[in-house]
Amino acid sequence: MNEICPSAQCTGCAACAQQCAHGAITMRMAANGFLYPKIDKDACTDCGLCKKTCPVNDKPLCGSPLNVYLCWNKNDRVRLRSSSGGLFSVIASWIISKGGIVCGAAYDGDMNVVHQVVDREDGLGRLRGSKYVQSATGDCYKRIKDALRTGRQAYFVGTPCQVAGLRKYLHRDYDNLLTSDLICHGVPSNDLFVRQIRQLERKHGYKIKDFLFRSKQRFGQGCDLQVVTADGKSRFYNAELMPYFYGFWNNITLRPSCYVCRFANTQRASDITLGDYWLAKKEFPGVKMSKGLSLALVNTGKGQKVWNEIKSDIEWRESTLQQAERGQGQLKAPVGRPKANTDYLASYSQLDFTQCCRRYLTPSLKYTLKCHIKNAVKLLIGFKYWK
Repeated sequence: MNEICPSAQCTGCAACAQQCAHGAITMRMAANGFLYPKIDKDACTDCGLCKKTCPVNDKPLCGSPLNVYLCWNKNDRVRLRSSSGGLFSVIASWIISKGGIVCGAAYDGDMNVVHQVVDREDGLGRLRGSKYVQSATGDCYKRIKDALRTGRQAYFVGTPCQVAGLRKYLHRDYDNLLTSDLICHGVPSNDLFVRQIRQLERKHGYKIKDFLFRSKQRFGQGCDLQVVTADGKSRFYNAELMPYFYGFWNNITLRPSCYVCRFANTQRASDITLGDYWLAKKEFPGVKMSKGLSLALVNTGKGQKVWNEIKSDIEWRESTLQQAERGQGQLKAPVGRPKANTDYLASYSQLDFTQCCRRYLTPSLKYTLKCHIKNAVKLLIGFKYWK
């Protein structure tokens, strides 16, 4: 066997690698910076199970949302530490209160983004907050399966392709499994993100221990970068001017499969879809956005049962799928692929981070000035207080 699915469509979910009983498949970084399955032909028995597990080859059964909600966590402290309205934290806390486990993306000690499993309330902070990086799923599907087989509740949160990968890996539905997919814009590579982290550390002489893509401290809900250093100090950066985020925001640095994503529509693979309710001010006049608002698509009966259990801990409004689609383009179609992406991926392995920035990830002077002026005005008028 030479490949499990067409490489341009491979999402890197790693379901194939975790499924292989012979250890014949490992996830390796390709020249473009992304992880792809590598087959050891000496260990491979050509059983074909990896191909059957791949969600690209055989997409799991998906369904349209049963209900759509605008919502936010009643606990302002948790809500402010979340990227959106803090719905994830409510669900995750409920799962842990039942003796279950929660699996989501977190930073490891070297600032790599990896899926981690926690079973205590004080571990949820690591999983909270958006991380616009492709996470490595490692062996988390195996760990979830082990927990499910013992009867424990398990809650998995990831991109739609990762949720689909988990479902294909399990081969069956479990009553004690709850899944949430994210309304996903697309993912740059972890390697590029770590390059950005190391560049900041070299330039400023500090060690980074946390990186918040969606800090609310200055402007409320939105995209504002907060870097937390080892000495506990915070530094803020204009998101649109940070090379890593600029490439993400302009679709330059995304994985090739993101541009042909089969999950960028309203047919969802999870029980509850999580996202931002970006047009809340228009759809629900009088609702304040600054502290964060979540969009929830409840896609299954199981998801609705959990929603009914947790809804006393959230404020919510009934919405419609049409309202959700107006504010979330990835519920309609994948992002468009710019020509710069092809050039960026082709030259990635030959450029260091500085060269990569100069060629692909540096905004124009006009754009830079515009961003600085916009942020200065927001700070001057106290934008987050009336947003």
